[in-house]
Amino acid sequence: MAGAGQSAENAPAVAPDAGTDPVADADVPVLAWAARTVEAWHHAPDRVPPEVLLDVALGRLEVVRPEVVARRVEGPGAPWVEVAIRGAPAAEIPIGRLEGISDAARVLGRVVSKVEDGLSLPPDEAWDLVYDATNALFVALDPHTVLLPPEAFSELSVRTEGVFGGIGAEIVGARGGVLVARVVPGGPAERAGVRAGDLVRVVDGWSVAGMKTVEVRDLLRGPVGEPVRIEVLRDGRTLTFSIERETIRLPDVVAERLPGGVGYLGLRAFQKGTADRARRALADFVEAGDRALVVDVRGNEGGLLAEATNLLDAFVSSGDLVRVHSAKGVEVEAATEQTVVPEDLPVVVLVDESSASAAEVLAGGLVAHGRARAVGRGTFGKGTVQFLQPTEVAGTKIGLKVSVAEYRLHGDRPIQTVGLVPEVRLLPVDVAARGGRAVFHDLERFERLRERGRLRGLPGVEPAPPPGAPAVEVPY
Repeated sequence: MAGAGQSAENAPAVAPDAGTDPVADADVPVLAWAARTVEAWHHAPDRVPPEVLLDVALGRLEVVRPEVVARRVEGPGAPWVEVAIRGAPAAEIPIGRLEGISDAARVLGRVVSKVEDGLSLPPDEAWDLVYDATNALFVALDPHTVLLPPEAFSELSVRTEGVFGGIGAEIVGARGGVLVARVVPGGPAERAGVRAGDLVRVVDGWSVAGMKTVEVRDLLRGPVGEPVRIEVLRDGRTLTFSIERETIRLPDVVAERLPGGVGYLGLRAFQKGTADRARRALADFVEAGDRALVVDVRGNEGGLLAEATNLLDAFVSSGDLVRVHSAKGVEVEAATEQTVVPEDLPVVVLVDESSASAAEVLAGGLVAHGRARAVGRGTFGKGTVQFLQPTEVAGTKIGLKVSVAEYRLHGDRPIQTVGLVPEVRLLPVDVAARGGRAVFHDLERFERLRERGRLRGLPGVEPAPPPGAPAVEVPY
């Protein structure tokens, strides 16, 4: 296989339990390495027959490359895969032994090699095909086991490490561009004169109108020391700034004292050290004599599970913090007796449809232990633990996320596809200019439908119990 396959020959199968046999001789070495790693680490690698994995992968391959028709055929002799490209006569690829994920990957790799050669794909498209095919093979097993291309792997590193080269400005989508929601105090954007509320229109000569927020973010980020030129609209005036990128650390913990003796703890992500920083803030609130606490995990998409359980332990003195179901059985992480927050101090946890994974462990654990009441909107519902296996291909870092376990809350309450239903549900409302009309926004519904849509019909997903209903709904 030209391009992607040959470039990957030096990709090491670094998961030792995956075996020591080389994968460089495979048609698509990256695919073969990923399959062997998943077989070694996934918490239930055999729950979907390899024939089903291959069938789903071939079907999804047809979606990403409409020029290709590929299907598994079982005739009177040995089974094969029939591959037709752009209406040319179909080729037959023998399947041979099909006993596990690696066998399905072997056959799929031959199909990918045939497609790449038949379409004469340039290197970038060949790599896209490899990533698409690899993830198509795993999706029926588990939608959260994925091969991360360089851009996605880099973004995941930012989320867990919290460090990147940028200008220190948070942006959100807006009509005609992106809006600066916040600038990091003392950061390069603030020093240059950028303010919250500025509408970014152009980045390094590129109009951002119609771009996704993530695309604009990638334009703003880059190597430390390199400048980026942006044009913003402020009060009807166009302003231009040249800003040198610096090392930016995402603020994961925000601690403030609110009027009335209320301590506010905002958690934006669970990075290395988040629990220690949050524990110090909680200790300060307690020492100051605050009468209640608000823990805010809205928009927190998760991060490091150990940081979430460590912080939960600051509120809970007994019982299980989290129960992890894996191929080895059920592991229970128990609370320690010493807490930071007194058990009689009232706590409210704020959640929304973007609160996911580790954020759900903290919020759900507080509720399950009776230490907090949840207010907001139902959480995302992601309850699996991923192991990240990095590697390097053709000088570029990529990574493989493998679901190694499912975690559950105190009392063995599931999170996956269920999430946390707040006791008080807040319904955001826009009052229309025309009297008597209002628009209810329910992003939660669409986010949850998206997640369930990814899961619905996949052979490897067990049905989840339906979520409960909130006790109170409050429009605002």
